[in-house]
Amino acid sequence: MGIPSSIIRLITDLSLSEREFMLMRIAKSKMELLINEVNELKGPLKMEKEHVTGKIDELKGKAKQGIGQATDDPEMQGEGVIDEAKGKVKQAFGDVKDTIKGADKAAGSDINDK
Repeated sequence: MGIPSSIIRLITDLSLSEREFMLMRIAKSKMELLINEVNELKGPLKMEKEHVTGKIDELKGKAKQGIGQATDDPEMQGEGVIDEAKGKVKQAFGDVKDTIKGADKAAGSDINDK
């Protein structure tokens, strides 16, 4: 399943800032869909902001890579790789925060109450 040629033509006609804006909107809408799906399955979740912003960066990076590949733009692909990696690092930091908060709560205190 590739990107339709009409979409590729539209994307290549945009300036870099317009492309980035479009990619951010796509990533944001995909992230909102994921959050809604999770909330429907498990109810509201407490997520660190790093999980959300990290997932958005990861999705933005994947979108940039796909557009860069489809438009033969290695610079866009490279930006996508960097954005995806940045998103994964943010998510890992969110996991560390969750672990610290869980250990603190298990020890009988709650870091959120301080």
